[in-house]
Amino acid sequence: MQAGWRTFLVSPLIGVGWGQFAFHFPVLVDPLGLQSQFAWPVVNNFPLQILCETGLAGCAVLVAGTGWLGWKVWQAVSPQTAVGQDLGVEGRLRVVALAAATAGVGSQLMTFSQYNLPHIWVTLGLLAAALRAEEVESKKPRTSLRMSDRPTGGGAVDA
Repeated sequence: MQAGWRTFLVSPLIGVGWGQFAFHFPVLVDPLGLQSQFAWPVVNNFPLQILCETGLAGCAVLVAGTGWLGWKVWQAVSPQTAVGQDLGVEGRLRVVALAAATAGVGSQLMTFSQYNLPHIWVTLGLLAAALRAEEVESKKPRTSLRMSDRPTGGGAVDA
C-alpha cells in the first residue's frame, strides 16, 4: 500500500493509468517491500488502487457512484418512497440484505484489489436488480382488496 500511495503522488490528478501500478511498483517501493509480492504486484486496497491508477478524477467517480447507490438504497428502504407509496416488507428486506452483502464485499476490497472476481459483480448486479424492482413496484398503482370487495359466487375457486 506504501507503493500505491507513492504512485498516487506521482500523478495525483489523473493517476498513472489503469493497470499501470505494477510497472511503477519496483521503483516506488522500499527494498523490504519487494519481497512482499510473489509475482505480479497488487495494491491490496481497491480504493487506493483507484486513487493511484486513476487519480482524484477516478476517485471522484467512485465516490459519486457509491453515494448514488447509497442514496438509491436509502430511498428503497425508507418508509415512504419518493412517490409517496409504502413498499412491501419483502422488497425492503431484499434490498437491505443485498445492501449488506454489497457492504461486505466493499469491506473485503479494503484489503483486496482483485476486481475480476464474479461474486463482486454478481452482488452489485443483484442489488441493482432489487433496486430497479422496487422502483418499478413503487410506480404501480396500489389497490387493496378487502374481503368485502372480493367477488363471490360464480363457481370459480380462488387459489
